[in-house]
Amino acid sequence: MSILYPRLQTMPESNNLRKGDIGRLRALQSEAPPTRVALVRQLWPDIGAALAAGHSLTEVHRRLVAGDFDISYRSLVYCVNRIRLEQAKTAPARTGSARKPLPKVATQPTSVGERDPMANLRKYGTGKVPGFHLTGEPPDPKKLF
Repeated sequence: MSILYPRLQTMPESNNLRKGDIGRLRALQSEAPPTRVALVRQLWPDIGAALAAGHSLTEVHRRLVAGDFDISYRSLVYCVNRIRLEQAKTAPARTGSARKPLPKVATQPTSVGERDPMANLRKYGTGKVPGFHLTGEPPDPKKLF
């Protein structure tokens, strides 16, 4: 027993394990898991393949229920989304490795004095710009209330 963690017991030596202990552990592989998420996770390769083939989750649910798998559609959606999120977190990012890096375009740095913040206005701003513009003339009395 540990002083810091009194409930923590030391691990048994490997030669102290009995054959029955390992047999009970191996028996878990053939037993059905206790939760629905674990059951869906067990069936995920088949469910994922059906979804990847273009079948809807509604059709997958219909087939599962026909095969005596008792799960509601809502629970199945929850389980599938949870598994997909777990896979997305563990999957490496594909966007960076699949794309080739763009070549860098050599540009000449401009100094602050050379930049003209009004260049676009001078180039494109001579036309009619939407919005309210004050002309300096008195308002038209016909347009007043």
